[in-house]
Amino acid sequence: MIKSRAEADGAVGVDPFQASTGHEACKSTAASPAHPNADGMVAVADLIEDALGA
Repeated sequence: MIKSRAEADGAVGVDPFQASTGHEACKSTAASPAHPNADGMVAVADLIEDALGA
């Protein structure tokens, strides 16, 4: 919904859901932070670059 609303207003939307599938914090047996680590942020940055054609 957020992506489609952003695109309706002329912005570029990126949905990282598919890229994060299988990396959910609740699937881990070890304690882990709920926010993306450095590798996760690189993956999101790659999605953004692809969406912008960079």
